[in-house]
Amino acid sequence: MDQIKILMETQLTERELIIFLLVESGMSYRDLGKRLMTNHSNILRAYENAKSKMDKMADGGMFSTAINKGK
Repeated sequence: MDQIKILMETQLTERELIIFLLVESGMSYRDLGKRLMTNHSNILRAYENAKSKMDKMADGGMFSTAINKGK
């Protein structure tokens, strides 16, 4: 949980973190867009921004465990 706290304080917005976690758990962009009352393309953009930030942090060695970059 410390890593999530660091993410929120330094890199990801709260919205990006929520969207990232929900998409990674299997929720579709369209379903998430409906729940958050926004267009699915906005959800996709936020997810891609969060994923990019996460990948940069992982490449920089911020995480102690490996991050799956397959998605």
